[in-house]
Amino acid sequence: MTTLTTSELVRCLTIALEFATSRGFESIDCSRHDQYWVVAPPNWVKFDIKPDLGVGSLSDDLSELRQLLANPSRVSVLDLERVAFALLLLSQTIEDRQEYLQVP
Repeated sequence: MTTLTTSELVRCLTIALEFATSRGFESIDCSRHDQYWVVAPPNWVKFDIKPDLGVGSLSDDLSELRQLLANPSRVSVLDLERVAFALLLLSQTIEDRQEYLQVP
């Protein structure tokens, strides 16, 4: 099956975040990695063109997500991208610490 419901996605995120938390990753910090490359939609799925790269900022993303927590009514599609980049930062942080493979 090549589809995933939003409910299933929530469950997957919960499982993945519990994995990180169980290994001691309680927060993410962008002081080591702030800027990142972005291939913006819709070009990120177009392989017949050479995409223009943009630059994103994790500190800006995390700041915007904090504002979202304080005011959920301001949610936008950009917040989904910010969450995705925050998850990439978490993944990179875990990957940088090889002991994540050890089960607590």
